[in-house]
Amino acid sequence: MGALLSTNSSWFPRIRWVEVHDLESTPLWLRHLVTDALQWLWGLLLYYRLCSGLVARALKRTGSTNIVDLCCGSGGPMPSIQRDLAERFNIRVSVTLTDLYVVVVVVVVVVASTTTPATC
Repeated sequence: MGALLSTNSSWFPRIRWVEVHDLESTPLWLRHLVTDALQWLWGLLLYYRLCSGLVARALKRTGSTNIVDLCCGSGGPMPSIQRDLAERFNIRVSVTLTDLYVVVVVVVVVVASTTTPATC
């Protein structure tokens, strides 16, 4: 049974997925299209609201006022989480976005919508 679950088994060959927008050869317009679509889905489905409560609890326990989002792409849910933390939990945080290709427009939106800065 253990052999059937092994990733080295012929039953389950390893698949290496590639995020096309992280390839150096990807045109800028396609990179923005992919990250914009992901950002749109986060906003449409309101998934960020599921995360905001957990993030608020962690921030209160640690006393931190900073969030570092690793591999953020277009910021993912972070702009919405930052806004939700301020509106629902009265928690103001600064957010640092990191990625191979940070979408600068998102940073402007985050800064414009809050009183605490976002950096990249």
